[in-house]
Amino acid sequence: MYIGNIPADKYQTLEKQSFTTSATTTYTLNYPVSSPQDIRLVINNVPQNPNSSYTVSNTALTLSS
Repeated sequence: MYIGNIPADKYQTLEKQSFTTSATTTYTLNYPVSSPQDIRLVINNVPQNPNSSYTVSNTALTLSS
């Protein structure tokens, strides 16, 4: 018997993708994404805020100004 949420019996592996070019605002992701909350974007060790810092559509990642 559990009080609260049942512990997960499986773990999710996260994919990592790095970009070396910084002169553009649009990048192509290796995998399709349906929502900005589905990824964690970090620029110069600073986590970015979904929707206000970037948007995603399928494999397109677009940075805000």
